[in-house]
Amino acid sequence: MPKKHTQPVVETQTEAPVQEESTVVEELSAKLAEAELKYQRALADYQNLVRRTQEDSLRKAKLATKDFVTSLITPLNHLTLAAGQLDDPGLNMVVQQLWQTLNVEGLESVEVMNKPFDAEIMEVVEIIDKGKKVIKVLTPCYKLNGEIIQFAKVVLD
Repeated sequence: MPKKHTQPVVETQTEAPVQEESTVVEELSAKLAEAELKYQRALADYQNLVRRTQEDSLRKAKLATKDFVTSLITPLNHLTLAAGQLDDPGLNMVVQQLWQTLNVEGLESVEVMNKPFDAEIMEVVEIIDKGKKVIKVLTPCYKLNGEIIQFAKVVLD
């Protein structure tokens, strides 16, 4: 009988370390899963940071371009008017090259003459009669990369 009694004690002793090992394995598995989740979050945060930084850089570059082009529009309009009055071929060529360069950078003029009034791109300076159609353009409308940067100042009939 003593043999039977010793065998169950031996089995109980071997079960305890197995339970401890399975508990340790479970804890380590949980820690590994937590670490993987933290890694994925950190990677996602880093990718978002890179994307936001690129978007900010692009936005700043566009803003700088917009400010620069906007500051050039009035002097170039005056230069264009002067070139038309002087009728100098050399001056006309330079003015044309300047406008072409700005067009390549995304600047475009919006034609408004003889068109119905559009509050999205025009400002009314004077209304002569009915006020439905543009009869005179005082300041042209310009878009830079599809965005209005200068509204047309117009006189309506």
